[in-house]
Formats: sequence, C-alpha cells, structure tokens
Amino acid sequence: MDLTFDFGNCGLNIRVVVIAKMSGGYIFEKHKMGHLYTIGGRIKINETSLNAAKREITEELGITIENLKLKGVLENFFTYGECEVHEISFIYETVDELEPITLPDELIVIPENEIRESNILPLIMKDIILSKETGLKHYLQEKI
Repeated sequence: MDLTFDFGNCGLNIRVVVIAKMSGGYIFEKHKMGHLYTIGGRIKINETSLNAAKREITEELGITIENLKLKGVLENFFTYGECEVHEISFIYETVDELEPITLPDELIVIPENEIRESNILPLIMKDIILSKETGLKHYLQEKI
C-alpha cells in the first residue's frame, strides 16, 4: 500500500525521486500532459525511502543499483484537479554515472546544458539537479 492519503479536497503523498545520470545527461519520464519529471514514485508502507528508490530504478529502468546518495527532501505544494496536494519527496541521486542502457519509450535523456530550458516539474528540480552543493538540504516548491 502506497504512502498516499486522501483527505477529500486535499492529499498527502510521500515519495522518492531519483536523479539518475547517464552518459549524455539525466533520465526523465515524459508525462502525458507534456512535462518531464525525474524517475521515482510513492513509498510503500514499511518501506524505507532508500529501498523505495532502488525499487523504482528497477521498475523503471530494469536495472539494479546499490549506490545511491540522499541529496535532500523536497516539499512540493500543487493543485491536481480539485485537490490541493502536499507532496514530500526524498531526493536520491546516483553516485556513479549509469552504464548506457536502452530506455523504455516513456523515458528520455536530457543533456545537462538543456535542463534549464526543459519543461521539468516541479520547477525547483532544475536547480536541485544542477546544484553542486554537498550535504542534505531541505527544498521547497511553493504552489505556483
């Protein structure tokens, strides 16, 4: 069971995102609405965020990765339909560049120098991906 809670006209999601770097850039998923987002998903009850990140990589990329680093936590506030959503994401990044793999059709690699111009949501992910800061950080994406 996913860590997502519906409170009528508002919701809370607890999830992981993975900044996955491979030769040529970063891996993103294409949303049906036209924007891009990092790979990841909801954490399941009794699952650590690290194990959720590893599971999402296996599910979405078909590979196993053990070497991930927690970069920070993102609080994202947005409206989805009629619902006000508060989403808390544990942000992981691959420590090493991934070996070249064939990506499913719904995934795309965006070169680092094209991140700023790309339609990536939440918007703050562009800064997070390009940040060279070390140590854990709390990120906040206010409702736009």
